[in-house]
Amino acid sequence: MESSAARLFMMGGEFCGNGVRSLAYLAWKEGELPESFLLEASGIEGQIKVSAGDDCSAMEIPPEHLSSR
Repeated sequence: MESSAARLFMMGGEFCGNGVRSLAYLAWKEGELPESFLLEASGIEGQIKVSAGDDCSAMEIPPEHLSSR
């Protein structure tokens, strides 16, 4: 399994989509990362595929990765 470029954990263990997209953009902007890479976040089981570019960021979350908490 490919390692995650970064991790986002919220204090309450919840998932925050805006936080994931912001982290994806920041990690891409500050690092030597390709346009598409993996992140980890609280509230999601497994890794999240994200993409980032000069003016956007996006994420792909398969339904089976959502927790039932």
